[in-house]
Amino acid sequence: MTENVRSKRRILIAATSFADARAAFAIADRLAESLASKLGGVLLHDTAINELVASPGQRVITESGEVLAAPSAARLRTIFESDVKAFRQALDELARLRSLAWSFESREGEPIAGFFEAAAEWDIILLGQRSRSPGRGRIVLVAPGTGVSEDLDEVARDLAAKMRADLVTVALGDAGPAGDTAFSWADETELLRWISHVRAALVIVDLAKGPFRTPGQLRELFEVARCPVLVAGTAHANQDQGKSEQ
Repeated sequence: MTENVRSKRRILIAATSFADARAAFAIADRLAESLASKLGGVLLHDTAINELVASPGQRVITESGEVLAAPSAARLRTIFESDVKAFRQALDELARLRSLAWSFESREGEPIAGFFEAAAEWDIILLGQRSRSPGRGRIVLVAPGTGVSEDLDEVARDLAAKMRADLVTVALGDAGPAGDTAFSWADETELLRWISHVRAALVIVDLAKGPFRTPGQLRELFEVARCPVLVAGTAHANQDQGKSEQ
């Protein structure tokens, strides 16, 4: 990272539902033990869902594979308001436990773009997402071709120990190993494909150094990760957001 991540950091938990935020809260708790100076939360209502339910006859598939009629816009609003209440309560409890200040906001819009907008005053974002793989997963640290920074490597190792998870470092280019095992690919598509198949509990990426830097690239990474994503270097990403494809 461009700044020393071992100093106290402002950590933002971001998700589109409280169910997705739960996994990020568990990770934030471990980070807050020694790393956090302040906690924040942002719950974002994806407006694309409103467009979906506006069309008659729409169906949704649940995680169990059941096909149901899409909920109405009013029902979605009720669910979102319930998630806001649960998110605020969980954030308050965690902040009290770790004696930290906290703040919360709710937004509407496209998730990744909304998270970037909300992250202007935060050092680390934890993007919440329910794990699609049962059991204990790996922590995947995505490094730039020049190698992962010592500070972010230390955070990854500390989380791996606390979560009792294996740490795997992956990269584009010829990055030296910074975790217990290292793999590298010349092609971004191949790296994303590998991440989509590995059973991960957390993916860590530094937007200040790459290889993923833009909101569009982060969106692709988040979609294939199928687990929470810890995003460092957010200040750099916010500076470049206007130049990047959304």
